[in-house]
Amino acid sequence: MKRVAALVACGLLAGCATRPAPEPVRVPPRVDRPSGSSAGLVSPQEYVGESASRTLLLVRAAELIAERVPGLTSEADRIAAGQRGIAAQLNLAGRRLNILPSATLRPAHAAELQFLERSADPARAWRSLAMRSIDACIIREKSYAERGSSPTLRPVARFAASVCEEQRTNLK
Repeated sequence: MKRVAALVACGLLAGCATRPAPEPVRVPPRVDRPSGSSAGLVSPQEYVGESASRTLLLVRAAELIAERVPGLTSEADRIAAGQRGIAAQLNLAGRRLNILPSATLRPAHAAELQFLERSADPARAWRSLAMRSIDACIIREKSYAERGSSPTLRPVARFAASVCEEQRTNLK
């Protein structure tokens, strides 16, 4: 009985501690990166859906960062313009195949954008997001350009890979 009482007393004392619990470490969500060997094997629908969501993420992130960090406006505008060009090509090719790109972000991309919106250091968070997304773009687009099942989408993938490679080179 004394043992139970002692345990209850310890539990009550532990609950009265005045030190606040530490803040959980926040890690940005990761965009799934396709492997180089299997990325070209996705269906045309999956390719268009993933590529459209990623371009939309980069455009929205660029617009957000241009508002929040004026010093990054020109760099963000260049990325947004290139991604809009990719989106236009996806839209055109998708219409030819009766695959309309969605105007909504996939859950992983929406989580990335939310992380950027809430970031205490938006410039750093944006650069990290842009680099990860552009790197994923290069891998996925090159793979689809080489091994994609749609002859209509392979040129779009080559164009997108070249735009993303240029953006990666110019990203400071």
